[in-house]
Amino acid sequence: MGRKGYDLIKEKDPSIKNKRCGGENGCGKLYPATEEYFPKDGRSKNGLGSSCRACLVEYCARRYLKNKEKIREWSAVYYLKNKVGILKRGSIYRSKNKNTINKKQNGKYSINRELCLTTLGHKCAWPECEIARSEFLAFDHKDNDGAKHRKEIGSNGPAIINWLIKNDFPKDRIQLLCHNHNWLKERMRRHSSLSMTSAARWARKSRAELKLEVLTRYSPDQKLHCSCPGCEVDNIDLLSLDHEGKRGVGAKHRKEMKNQGGTLTYLWLKNKGFPEGYRTLCHNCNKSFGSYGYCPHV
Repeated sequence: MGRKGYDLIKEKDPSIKNKRCGGENGCGKLYPATEEYFPKDGRSKNGLGSSCRACLVEYCARRYLKNKEKIREWSAVYYLKNKVGILKRGSIYRSKNKNTINKKQNGKYSINRELCLTTLGHKCAWPECEIARSEFLAFDHKDNDGAKHRKEIGSNGPAIINWLIKNDFPKDRIQLLCHNHNWLKERMRRHSSLSMTSAARWARKSRAELKLEVLTRYSPDQKLHCSCPGCEVDNIDLLSLDHEGKRGVGAKHRKEMKNQGGTLTYLWLKNKGFPEGYRTLCHNCNKSFGSYGYCPHV
């Protein structure tokens, strides 16, 4: 920050005192004496460490690289000896600081996800699709081995993000697709292995007619269309059913129905006389509302 930056902060809040980054590894620069710039240290008079946070991070990184094997060996031994206590302290800390932890994790996840999107082109790879909004993009396995890969690395969002960064963003294996075309690609893959017996074709036709009836009923003016203002999707293969209201309403309903979605949900709605609280959305808008609580179209 330097002297000038400190003076500007001092003008806004005269009560803030200065502290120079010192110690063997300090940079010697002047910063406000707050926990934002200096780590806690109960041994010092003012409760702050001698070196600023940036210098401390650099020192720890150098020390780890120099003594990597010894540190790993010591950490493994210490964990085995104190496993119960470590897990207990971690559980207590997470329960007391749940909101803070979620905020930090979400912030880090958003930054890393944006890095992956940018490196992979930040645009849907489907021919003639120009969608580039982060809220609408998904990571797609080109060889359709996503299910197998998720079993290996983990099924949550951060798992694929961390894997991409660690493996230098392998473009020969991963591409970006919008959620609409990601779902359409999966439908096309499934269609290639469908049974073609007369009974199977009749069952698929019945399910398709039921889906069309339900989604049309929950579309604007009962004309098959995405309910999100500004969205022009009217292809039934790209449309889905969404629970209106607060986030989590859909998950709660699916749990009550023992996760029997799709055709069973459509049949349930029809038998109940098409109750309110539902709407037709394309997969892009549905995913955006579910993950972010909003849609760029609105």
